[in-house]
Parts: sequence; structure tokens; C-alpha cells
Amino acid sequence: MKKLHFLLSGILIICLIGSSSCAILNKSKGNDAPTLKFKIPVGQSLVFESEASSQIEMEQMGQTISISSKSTGKVKASSLEQLENTCKIEFETLAMTQNVESPMGGGDTDFSEILGLKTTGILSAKGVLEELEGFESYPTISTAMGEDVTPDVFKMGLEQLFFILPDEPVKKGSTWTEEISNEMPYSGGTLSTTGQMIYEVLEKFIVEGHNCFKIKGTAETKTSGTFEQQGTEIILNRTTKINSDIIFSIDKGMYLSTVTSTITDGIIDVPAANMTMPQKITGKSSVKVIF
Repeated sequence: MKKLHFLLSGILIICLIGSSSCAILNKSKGNDAPTLKFKIPVGQSLVFESEASSQIEMEQMGQTISISSKSTGKVKASSLEQLENTCKIEFETLAMTQNVESPMGGGDTDFSEILGLKTTGILSAKGVLEELEGFESYPTISTAMGEDVTPDVFKMGLEQLFFILPDEPVKKGSTWTEEISNEMPYSGGTLSTTGQMIYEVLEKFIVEGHNCFKIKGTAETKTSGTFEQQGTEIILNRTTKINSDIIFSIDKGMYLSTVTSTITDGIIDVPAANMTMPQKITGKSSVKVIF
């Protein structure tokens, strides 16, 4: 039987994850319980620089297969118009790379077709990105492992640059939750993910002169779905544990950086071959915001 790839690389989605700031953190003064809001002043641009890596271990036909992947991305966000509690943002993909190493092949994925493409969306003060337009110009990219990265994947990547902020003022010890629920078309099928992210304010600091909160995010998500690969039906079930560290600037109305680690345990079933393959994935991703 021909071996199947089953990469399903979530790292193609530009995730909300970033590298920790290397600045010295000091105790902060001022309003100890501010209301957090996302804001990008009209005329201002910033760049989200992302990095991600993953390691997949799975059993297939009596053999252990290891697949490693590294990716980078750079997206420019420019504020075009200030609306009531929202702003209209233009996004431009400046750079994107992915390299995969696998016994079944691999190499670099060519993302040159999407570089310079622009989309727009409405970002609320609470972190909801809606009314995304312009993805009809995005092509479907075939990765080095033969996966199709559709415009829906790129769209989800932009949505995941932001996270939900609470309505109430927060201080050290404050917590809030964000429901996770999405469906993504994938290879002739659909992958559904559900879960809940819990955020907690750990401390208030000054980072490079800015009043900031250090926020911890933890979650457990479940992903399931059916799709096709090489004409064969595949059934996927996964559980992922997520840990994120976020440095959010109260003054700027934007996070400075995030870093996220994930551990995923899953099962892939191939009914036609009466085959079940366990899968374990570890990942780390980061996003750093350049003002």
C-alpha cells in the first residue's frame, strides 16, 4: 500500500504565538485595573513577525515516521479608518516560508504567489476580526508535502493574530475565557476544532517604557473530521494542550509578543486499509509585533 503523508501542518496558519520580550520587566505604576482594548491609530502600520516549528511522530505500517517542519511569516497591518469601537485594517503578506523534512520527501514551499497580496478587515476593540475581504485573489498553494493551502487557511491565519479581551477592567489575578470553535475545509472534507482558552493576568510590568500585562493562556482543544488523501478516506481525531505567554501593552493597545507551545495526541483511521495510526505532535510558535 502506498504510504500516506498525513502532515496536516497547522503551522501554515499564522498563529497567535510569539517570542518573549528580552527587555527587563519592572513593577508598573498608574491605573492598576485598566480596561484592555486593541487599537491601531489611523495612518499607523505595524508588522507581525511569526515563527513556528513542529515535530510529528507517528506509527505507520509498523514503522515510526518523524516529520519536522519550520515556517516563518511576516504580515503588515495598516489602519485605514477609525469607526465606532472598531478600525478598518489592511493586511499585506510580506514574507512566508516553510521547510519540511520527512522520509516521504519534503523541501521548501513556494509562497511567492501570495506575497504583496492585500486584504481588509474590521478589528474590534475586543479583538474580533470580521468582514475580511480580498481572499478571492489568493491562490491555493501546494506545499512541499503535497498539501493544499487554501484561501480559507490564510484567512484563519489572520483571524488568529488576535484574541478576545474582556469587557471588564483587569488586574493581577483577573481571568476570562474565549470559546474556540471553527470549521476549516480541508482536502475534500472538513476539520472541526472546539475548546476553551482561559486567560489570566499574572503581573503588571513596564517593558521598554510601556505599561504592560503579562498574560497566561491555557487551553485544551479537540479536532476531528474526515477528508481524502490520494483518493483514500481519512478520519482524524486529535486533542491538543496549549500554553501561551503574552506581553500586552496597555499603552499601545496591542500585544508586543506571544510564545505558545502545543502538545497534540491523535489517531488517524484509514477504513479502507483497516489501519489505525497514533500520532504525537509537539509545536512551538511565536509572534513579535514591530511598531
